[in-house]
Amino acid sequence: MKKSLCLPLLLTALLLCGGCQKHEPEPDFSGLAQLTYSLQASVTGNATSEIHVAVYPTFFQDYVTVEAFPASGEVATIYFSDEKGKYTKKIALPEGNRSQVQVNFSGMPKAVYICEVQRGDKVDRYRLVKVR
Repeated sequence: MKKSLCLPLLLTALLLCGGCQKHEPEPDFSGLAQLTYSLQASVTGNATSEIHVAVYPTFFQDYVTVEAFPASGEVATIYFSDEKGKYTKKIALPEGNRSQVQVNFSGMPKAVYICEVQRGDKVDRYRLVKVR
């Protein structure tokens, strides 16, 4: 009789211990929609047949820079989101201008962020890591 009681008690104890693990709370990405940024657009740029996009640094502390050199008539839009895509910040760039955007992540938690630069039917995606 003792053997038959030990197995259910052991299983119950294991199940209860599994729920005792502490889990870190999920970071709060709700501030992502309110990110501040500065946009520097140059009306005298070298327009090329293709858009050139640069996003740097990929490992950052507070600021990320996005540079876009669109072709004449091209419109580019930048989206920043958390890794799950739940929260998003949208930045529209002026049409046909060389643009540089510096985005301030200082109030955001350290995590992985996604930067997408869309123009027409093309999308460039960059994975960014906030280290502090």
